Amino acid sequence: MRHVRRAFKAITKRAGLGENWTPRELRHSFVPLMSDNGVSIGTIADFVGHASTAATEEGLPAPAHAGDHRAPRP
Repeated sequence: MRHVRRAFKAITKRAGLGENWTPRELRHSFVPLMSDNGVSIGTIADFVGHASTAATEEGLPAPAHAGDHRAPRP
């Protein structure tokens, strides 16, 4: 397992991500990207290994307009 950690650390460093990434963080960094590109919440939940979509939805950022009930300005 130590070899995997070392290799992962080297790969993320070479990719310019820094040294403190974990495989879990990398996997979960794709969630907002997938959501923004129209991937279904069920597919995203499967991708990150969640048993339910509720856990996945908790990890998604709120839409920019959430909670803002005012009409948009022209």
